[in-house]
Amino acid sequence: MNEVLKYALYTAKNGIKVFPLASIDSKRNCTCFKGKNCQQIAKHPILAGSWKKYATTDEQTIKSWFENGKYNFALVVPDNYVVVDVDPKNGGDLALANFEKEFGKLTHTVEVKTGSGGRHLFYLKPKQLAGVHVKNREIIRGVDIKAAGGYLVGVGSNHKSGNKYIQAGVMGFDLTKVQELQHEDLIKLLNPQKKASKENHQSSVKPIIDVGFTDGKVAEGSRNHFLFALACSLRGRGFFEDQILGALRVINSLHCTPSLSEDEVILCSKSAARYAVGAASPEKPKYSMNDACFDGALGEVVRIISEHTESSAIGVLCTLLTICGNAMGRKVKLDVGNMNHASNLFLILVGSTSKGRKGTSYNVAREVSQQFIDSSWFSRVETGLASGEGLIQAVRDKKTILNEKGQDVTIDEGTKDKRLLIYEPEVSKVLRVAKREGNTVSQILRQAWDGGRIQSLSKASPQVATGHHISMIGHITNHELLTEIELNDIFNGFANRCLWVYVERERLLPLGGSIIDFLCDYKKLEGIFYEPSERTSLKLSEKAKPVWTQIYQSHNTSFDTQDEKLNALEARGTDHILRLALIYAYADRATEISPQHLHSAQSIWNYCRLSIAYVFGTKAQYASRVEEKILELFNNRTELTRTQIRDGLNRNSSSKEINEIRQRLLEKDLIQVDFKDGTEVWTKKIDNSINSH
Repeated sequence: MNEVLKYALYTAKNGIKVFPLASIDSKRNCTCFKGKNCQQIAKHPILAGSWKKYATTDEQTIKSWFENGKYNFALVVPDNYVVVDVDPKNGGDLALANFEKEFGKLTHTVEVKTGSGGRHLFYLKPKQLAGVHVKNREIIRGVDIKAAGGYLVGVGSNHKSGNKYIQAGVMGFDLTKVQELQHEDLIKLLNPQKKASKENHQSSVKPIIDVGFTDGKVAEGSRNHFLFALACSLRGRGFFEDQILGALRVINSLHCTPSLSEDEVILCSKSAARYAVGAASPEKPKYSMNDACFDGALGEVVRIISEHTESSAIGVLCTLLTICGNAMGRKVKLDVGNMNHASNLFLILVGSTSKGRKGTSYNVAREVSQQFIDSSWFSRVETGLASGEGLIQAVRDKKTILNEKGQDVTIDEGTKDKRLLIYEPEVSKVLRVAKREGNTVSQILRQAWDGGRIQSLSKASPQVATGHHISMIGHITNHELLTEIELNDIFNGFANRCLWVYVERERLLPLGGSIIDFLCDYKKLEGIFYEPSERTSLKLSEKAKPVWTQIYQSHNTSFDTQDEKLNALEARGTDHILRLALIYAYADRATEISPQHLHSAQSIWNYCRLSIAYVFGTKAQYASRVEEKILELFNNRTELTRTQIRDGLNRNSSSKEINEIRQRLLEKDLIQVDFKDGTEVWTKKIDNSINSH
């Protein structure tokens, strides 16, 4: 009997459900069809549909799955268990050690050592949490809680490193010896009902971005978490371990009473240095399916299909809003004061290649919209934007000239349908061409978003477009965005006309999902997005007016005056909220904007603000990570050519970026740059290296 089958049967006999996962082949690639390109090698379910439906304790089923030895197995965490999952690659082991030093040791219990060297500590749910839903989440940096609704890779399974998940400790994998969790401070972190206590403990054990201190002394019970939080703050700003240690020594001697030992100070600095530069700030944006943005007709559609696609629900929703906003056309407007707001949006989804599922978001939203949008609109989707003139050509006005008899003669019928959705799966190309001297694409896009007259400057055959309704959906990776976007794009108004939405894959569906099956009887939206024959103006309802006043005042008083870049990116927030509210209201067939439509729109904008902070707030941090990666490339070598550096970065860094990193390393006296036979060579200065401390 192979180990996976042995432990899967044992787990099931103890009343814990199991199910099969992918494993690894002889080359340590995933056994699924994606092979080495799989993002969850040897960790994802292999059967179609939800794993919760086919997880079982049935002996015969389990034997049929695992007798051939081809699969790993997962165990479903029971209702009466909580499992502490310690991930060393994210600093979890050191963070947990720091936590135990401050708040006391965890009880010894049944433990599994993971293939990556991490730990799964199995506990019975404490009596204090009876009836409380414990969430699966990170509680300390690198330390997660797995509770009911989560799953773990089982003992005997293969890790992508080639190691196995093995039983550890004196108790082995004896589920009859699982101990009850009795750690008071950890229990408080798990209990959502004790909010004040939870917030206090989270602030003490999680890295804090802005940690200040006064001339007073740090009390004995707070010394460790105070220094640890300060260390993480410094790490988030790009400091190296030796710099962090030096700062902690000074603060420890001046402010901690009594001072911590040297070993404890070193532990704090080492713990923080294990995190990636900038890992403490800013955090990834998060949302819930209970957020207001998923209300209304369009939100309801996304709720229905969200479990049947790998795409981010917020990405699908924003894409659907953009598509519907363009299909509505220019005749539908929102009147607020002396301003008229149209429904055309510029949406850019930001996320990793493949893992972000940006393209899938578009495909899903398009498939859904085909159920209720006039089919004639889909011919108004174009890609390949390269110039402002090309954009004007796509929505140009009718053109006439006077013949010799003084009569108007049509030489170009122009574009009858002025709606246009630009779909750019690689918007980095647009940013790149916008940098070229004389290219007007950025200028014309800004005018197009505003809805005013756009005109080419060609002397030979100038084109004019009025009454147009242009929207855009673009996709880009974090790295491409930070490489291609210029400060001019941020401050000239192009970037703040865009809704920036960070997306990640939500779930794994190896065999895909079918969304239309869940919409076949959903007729609520059918036909409402035909362009109206007459102009339609919506206004704020009486109940919505005070809500809008509060939103408007809040937005215009919430700017961070210390960050001009973020201020510029958020400057059109109120305009975005009104445009989104208009689309929500029209989809609900409303005759006016209600408070709920404003709340839904504001919910989208709040997520966009978090995305902006996460994506645009990391350029310096990203540069620091690249800098560290270059230093790691030296290993035992003292010299590297520029070509070797470029290849070592997988050709993901531009020449300009490498030049900037080179300058930073030169300023820090970490490298010396020479030219040998015409080849640029970087020499690492060992004595000044961060690794020499």
